[in-house]
Amino acid sequence: MAILTIRVLADQASDAAFSPPETASIRLVARLPAQWRCTPVMAGGGFTLEIETPDGEPPAADTQAIDRAFAEAGLNGWYLAEVS
Repeated sequence: MAILTIRVLADQASDAAFSPPETASIRLVARLPAQWRCTPVMAGGGFTLEIETPDGEPPAADTQAIDRAFAEAGLNGWYLAEVS
């Protein structure tokens, strides 16, 4: 099992109206693969999401799934600040 941690922040400079971090985290988790276990933590104007992915998935596939989730509507005004 691989563990990824991502930090998501509100883009304060964006003209887009953005949802509260609790809503944004739910929208993001809903767009990620169902077999991933996700634990959101709200902090500092954004949130951190700890993601447990199944063994055997290459890291590039994990990152691509996260990128695809951000490309969809519903996360306007939010951006992926860090992946570790």
